[in-house]
Amino acid sequence: MIEQLLQIIQQQGQGAVVENPAVPNEYNNQVMSEAGQSIFNGLQQAMTGGGSSLITSLFSGGAGAGSLASLATNPLVQNIISSFAGKLSGQYNVNAANAQQIGSDLIPQVLSRLGGQVNDPANNSIDINSVLSSLSGGGGS
Repeated sequence: MIEQLLQIIQQQGQGAVVENPAVPNEYNNQVMSEAGQSIFNGLQQAMTGGGSSLITSLFSGGAGAGSLASLATNPLVQNIISSFAGKLSGQYNVNAANAQQIGSDLIPQVLSRLGGQVNDPANNSIDINSVLSSLSGGGGS
C-alpha cells in the first residue's frame, strides 16, 4: 500500500507541493514523503482504534468515498489533513494557512486516487484486504 500511496503523491504533489511557492524547494521531497506518512499513520491509527469499517467505507465506495467533497469533510481525512498541516508548519517553515491549504488540496486527492486503485478490478496490486492488512501490520505494504 505504501508504494501505491507514494506513487500517487508523486503524481498529485506536483501542483500542491512542487509548484507551490509556499513550500521551500529544498523540502519538496520531504513534504511529499511526509504526506504519505501522515496518510498511512492516520489510517493506521483509525485501524488500531477499531475503525476498519471507516477505512473500508472510505475505500470501497461507501459514504460517497469517491467524491472529493465528501472526502474533504470526512472526520478521518480532516484529522490526517490537520496532522500533515501541523508537520508542514512545524518542520518545513510553511505558514499555518498555507499548510492547511496544501493538506486540503493534496490529501483528499491522494485518497480519492488510492480508492480508485483499490476499487479497480483490473488492478491486482491493491485491494481493500491488502490495505487493511497493511494497516494492521500484516504486510502488504
